[in-house]
Amino acid sequence: MVARHGAAKHKAPAHAVDCHHHIYDHRWPVDPHSTVRQEDATVADYRLLQKRIGTTRNVVIQPSAYGVDNTGLIEVLGQFGTKTTRGVAVVNTEVTDAELDHLHTAGVRGIRFNLASPGGATSVEMIEPLSKRIAPRGWHIQMNMTADQIADNAALWHSIPCPSVFDHLGHLPQPEGTKHRAFAVITDLLKQGKGLGQAQRPLYRFDARAALCRYRCDRPGPIWPRHRASWSGAATGRIRLRNPTTSRTTRCCSISSCSRRMSLPCRNVFS
Repeated sequence: MVARHGAAKHKAPAHAVDCHHHIYDHRWPVDPHSTVRQEDATVADYRLLQKRIGTTRNVVIQPSAYGVDNTGLIEVLGQFGTKTTRGVAVVNTEVTDAELDHLHTAGVRGIRFNLASPGGATSVEMIEPLSKRIAPRGWHIQMNMTADQIADNAALWHSIPCPSVFDHLGHLPQPEGTKHRAFAVITDLLKQGKGLGQAQRPLYRFDARAALCRYRCDRPGPIWPRHRASWSGAATGRIRLRNPTTSRTTRCCSISSCSRRMSLPCRNVFS
């Protein structure tokens, strides 16, 4: 990774948490079925970003590139230390209770289902049985799914015994935006305190971002490292987003300030 130097134009507030970022290392075995590949982005690289933008706590998300092999995630959590860092792992229904206990000790407080991209290591059918196993541990379920997938499984989100976190604002598409049926599903869960929307990579979902934030919407960091040209400044702390509909550029409020009131997953993972 190439890091820029100097202070960021905007510093994060005290005790701010970057609620979603990845670490990549070529030493870790890649899941042959995954479709996401990324150059190395190490703990040392990420610490440069922290120093620049002023965050002090973070949540590391297991990248889909490594499937259900969380060896790298455990290593990373050990490097950061559990005083400031938690993790979200990827597991399937074959995971043992001993393995879940080991992940918990390492600092994991949730599991993620990446169903928006082909070649994922998990499926919708795994969500309910796994949710029942992680709920006693105080973990949450995190979903990266299309808006249609979220809406089609509305009953599932109400039935599982742990909080649901929806990545990327539920991938609400344009021109529907807040009129998409998934928006009503997510906001209903938010109002009931059973779910959370993560305001990552909004790009062209500005209407959804503003609407969801009226309920209970987390604002994580820039999903470092970025691998899409539609973002600029992800390594600088100066994140700007381009709306392809209007060709206007706007600054993104991207860091969650958890100094007074933590939102899930911040409050959940650091409790």
